[in-house]
Amino acid sequence: MRWIGAAMVFCILCLPVRGQEMPSGISVTGFGTAKGRPVVVEFSATLSAEAELAVDASVKLRDARQKATDALEKLSNISVAVESRGFVVNPAIDAALLAQGRQVQQVVVNGNLVLQETRPADLARKTSMVEQVRITLKDVDKLEPARLSDAVMKLIDAGRSSGLQFAQTSALTSSYQVNTTSLPNLPMVTYRIPDPSALRSVAYKAAVEDARKRAAQLADVSGAKVGRILAVSDLEAMSRQPNGSGAVSNLSGSGPTASLPTVDPDGGISSTVFGEIPVSVRLAVQFELLKLSRVAVWPWKVVECRALL
Repeated sequence: MRWIGAAMVFCILCLPVRGQEMPSGISVTGFGTAKGRPVVVEFSATLSAEAELAVDASVKLRDARQKATDALEKLSNISVAVESRGFVVNPAIDAALLAQGRQVQQVVVNGNLVLQETRPADLARKTSMVEQVRITLKDVDKLEPARLSDAVMKLIDAGRSSGLQFAQTSALTSSYQVNTTSLPNLPMVTYRIPDPSALRSVAYKAAVEDARKRAAQLADVSGAKVGRILAVSDLEAMSRQPNGSGAVSNLSGSGPTASLPTVDPDGGISSTVFGEIPVSVRLAVQFELLKLSRVAVWPWKVVECRALL
């Protein structure tokens, strides 16, 4: 009977004290990262055409786009799509004619000799059209890195040979002065994962495990143990801008932020760096905290019981 009574006392002492539960628990931040190959590669390029008549400039631009499309489609084992991102129309002024048309004459004003520059009003003008195009390579995650790198370089060479300009719009060169400031400056090559949900799930699991390890270390110092999860929140999702864009945080705390992947408005992940794209998450996790109580059941044995803090 004494054995049964001692066992009953042991069971009663080890029951969790639910009335002492506090909603705070212990809160930590967990980090997780998963990497994946890019699925598509996007190129930003421009096409330009000039003519005295705007209609002729439009025809030239259309022919230039078709020439570039035909050249890219001839590349073997590469699925290429070409689409327009819009164009701008501006008057183009020949810089050489502008310099030649300037005239300088000497004028005496209040007894002083003054040089005045005059420009003819009938300076020859042309119409310029600059179109920004997006070239997309699809299903590139099926290619090995060496083959993908080779395909990217071949596409750039074929595009330049067909008249495409892979450069920022502000760096376009022409014998005419053309305003291209209304076109956005986009990176030359962008590697994208349109749907990173599978990678994000892996990163979430890694972040929860990281948070549990951190919480266990803090609880151990306090003489307690970590229990179940009470709450989880995605800090990265909370810190993003309303339009869904912005750079993903650099979890390592080192390296240039320009090389970090960015979250696109459609939810995809983009990077300008060739290679696997990291999907990183940062979670705030709240755990239940269990306090350890030592109860002497037998003279030769001490048992640890857990109770909610």
